[in-house]
Amino acid sequence: MVKMGRQREQMSHQRMRRLIRIAGLSLGVGLLVAGSKASAAERLVLNYGPLSRSLPISSLENLVTTGKPDSELAFYLALAKQKPDHVRQGLSQTVAIDPELLDTLLDSPVGNLLLSEMGQYVHAGSPDSTVAALRSAFRASATGDQRISLLEILQNFPLADIDIDVDQLLKAYERINRWVVRTKPLLPLVRQMTEHMHSLFSDIQ
Repeated sequence: MVKMGRQREQMSHQRMRRLIRIAGLSLGVGLLVAGSKASAAERLVLNYGPLSRSLPISSLENLVTTGKPDSELAFYLALAKQKPDHVRQGLSQTVAIDPELLDTLLDSPVGNLLLSEMGQYVHAGSPDSTVAALRSAFRASATGDQRISLLEILQNFPLADIDIDVDQLLKAYERINRWVVRTKPLLPLVRQMTEHMHSLFSDIQ
């Protein structure tokens, strides 16, 4: 009887240890998820000429969802002489693209050039770090629904605060969109050019 009691006690301890490990694993996963969400963009500093205003990114999300700017965004758009419908269209315009294809395009010489141009209107540290953050945001935007939009890119930007030039950023993103749409049928050639460029740089190094 004593032996059976000890066995039951040992089994109970083993179950308890398993529950603790499971709880710890769940907590760890929860913290990782929370941490990844916290690293995404939360606030924007909108610049238009000499005008500047800090807004939560939820203001843009609300504009895209409802078609109406909240009071803070409406005040800024009025000062900047920007029509809400124009900004909404620029934020929500989507391009369907496979994430692997997007990777190939962004890694091409033209892709790097366009990201660098776009990075002139998104101020997030050095030019190199800004381009790297934009590349990451583009990839995160395409993952899942295989579509990209400027709003999703801003949402997935891996910094809490972004300083952007609204008018110029909309124009730069539109140029990238047009280039992606035109280049998709030429993917085999783009891949070949990209591999050739990488080979050249490797030989130089």
